[in-house]
Amino acid sequence: MEQEIFSKMEAAISAMQRYIEQGYSLSCGYSGGKDSTCTLVLMLEAIGRANRSTIGHHIQSADTTIENPTIANFLHLVLDELQL
Repeated sequence: MEQEIFSKMEAAISAMQRYIEQGYSLSCGYSGGKDSTCTLVLMLEAIGRANRSTIGHHIQSADTTIENPTIANFLHLVLDELQL
């Protein structure tokens, strides 16, 4: 099962990397939950592997003030770490 997950992760990273190498910009909606955190990590890995460092990529996040405080704190921690 672990190998299957790694294969799917690599496929997602490779697909995003190909888009970057074709000149496309990536965008991720980030809430701080497990799904968007996984998506963000895969996107950042693809950006790191791509050979095009001049393209700007985007992370969107909205603080709705109704999130679980733990998730909201994690969201802000990650965004601060990324300097956004």
